[in-house]
Amino acid sequence: IAVEAGYGLTSAPLSIDERVLHYLAGINALDLQLQTWLRPSPSPEWIADDHKEVAARAARICQTYSNNPPLLHFCGDDAQGQEDAAALAAQLIGRQLFVVGAAELPAIGPELDQFIRLWEREALLLPGALLIQAGPGEFAQAASHLAERLPGCVFLASQEPVRLNRSFLRFDADKPPPVEQKRLWVKALGAGAANFNGALDRLSEQFRLSAKTISVTGALA
Repeated sequence: IAVEAGYGLTSAPLSIDERVLHYLAGINALDLQLQTWLRPSPSPEWIADDHKEVAARAARICQTYSNNPPLLHFCGDDAQGQEDAAALAAQLIGRQLFVVGAAELPAIGPELDQFIRLWEREALLLPGALLIQAGPGEFAQAASHLAERLPGCVFLASQEPVRLNRSFLRFDADKPPPVEQKRLWVKALGAGAANFNGALDRLSEQFRLSAKTISVTGALA
């Protein structure tokens, strides 16, 4: 509840934030002020076995330390797989995952502080989990500031390891190995996989692809 300025406390008009009003009326959607930065990430239909295991471990940690969970850092060369793992972990603990790009964050200052305040509220109302996604060389000061201050269920994804002034747990999340890639190809191609006459072995050995890329390519094939 906001107290309008310029009045005495007992006579000042009161107002309620539109997001909270909608929530009380039974409409629970992400705050419009955050939609500029955040995008929803649904639980994946396709996920590598290694990433499924990472997601399960991450979910157990969030449940064990529900009052103050550590930051969970997914590190490796599979950005899509890291997002899949975070989305599945969020689903396992009954939360909705939203993703923010590290390079898209506002600079440290009032705008970033407002982002933090709004997300703290969204994490409770939705309830939500946040993934801070950093591309190569994109982990700037704003991303560190955010990762070190946000409470609740927060994931960080990057190719390189990071240093933070906060306790966190790191999980490797690289592109699937050849054996796992072949399994995903067979699943993606369905009955048509038999027509490739051993080419899937060579394909899996030569290329390192994420589960999502394999599923989309298999559908096109």
